[in-house]
Amino acid sequence: MKRALIIFMLMLSGLRLAAQEPDNSLVGKASRFINKTADWFQELTPVKIFNARDTSYYSAPPGDWTIKVRSNLSGTYMKASGHSEDRNFTTRLAARHNLTQSIGLTYKGVTLGYTFSPWQRDGHDIRYDFSAFSNMAGIDATYRTISSFSGYAESDGERLGEIAENQASQHLLSINTFYFFNYKQFSFPACINQSYYQLKSAGSWIAGLSYAMDQTSVPSVGGSPRFDVNSHLIAVGGGYGYTWVPQRKGWQIMVAAMPKLVVYDSGHLKLEYDDAGIPHPVGYDIRQALRQPEATFNGYFAAVHWFRRYFFIGLTASLDGYSIGSYGTYTLTQFRWEAHLALGARF
Repeated sequence: MKRALIIFMLMLSGLRLAAQEPDNSLVGKASRFINKTADWFQELTPVKIFNARDTSYYSAPPGDWTIKVRSNLSGTYMKASGHSEDRNFTTRLAARHNLTQSIGLTYKGVTLGYTFSPWQRDGHDIRYDFSAFSNMAGIDATYRTISSFSGYAESDGERLGEIAENQASQHLLSINTFYFFNYKQFSFPACINQSYYQLKSAGSWIAGLSYAMDQTSVPSVGGSPRFDVNSHLIAVGGGYGYTWVPQRKGWQIMVAAMPKLVVYDSGHLKLEYDDAGIPHPVGYDIRQALRQPEATFNGYFAAVHWFRRYFFIGLTASLDGYSIGSYGTYTLTQFRWEAHLALGARF
């Protein structure tokens, strides 16, 4: 009986201890440590820079997922000019327009997509694209192999002959990087890839750095020279971008232009004539005879309309090009353009 009474009293004591409030001193200390650590991390300059933005100017749309269907159209134009001892030559070429369709699914900025051509056709043009933009910085890279150029060569206004497809070729790697100074109020991705809402009109100065690798071969026609170029160039510059948000709800329209000067060009040029009056091929090294100023250019136009909050339609167009050459001997000018029409939804 005494043993049972002792056991019963011990059980009552255990219940009483369990009913008491736990000691939170250790938990409180751990919570304060975690909070202080989080506050310290948020005060780090890189974190503040990347997270800082004025939400009254732009904000993220609802939902983490984006599905988008897009039509893409692009083209390339090239002009090569040079002269022999007594004649001027100009070759004008344009690549076949490239029309593709794509569908993509994006989760928090990471996209899985598939691109296809609705019309099967002969040709060996190849293209790879990569782009990534935040509100502070961005990169846009393209690799192209083009053999569908066609055009003609002329001398002093007289047409010398036609250039058919697969006679001229180009291998081009282009990398463009951007930095947006007013990233707190201006969102470049808002119109380019529809990842943000631009709520108020705003603009920003933009700094740019570019690299291009160009291997171009233009055939000789009717006495015009054959051009072979192998060039690596770096350009630095900048420009300005502005997004106009009209009073009509849901619209945002952006224009950006960025000219750059070529600060380094390690290129080699070879001119070869099939004219009997020119005894031997002639080679020129562009590094020894740069024509200044050489320049590159990037331009963007975009218009987006959001409707019913979750759906959008967007038009994006871009133009980029450059001009390089040597003093009084050779000039190569190229322009590349693209247009995209997209229809998508956030959820």
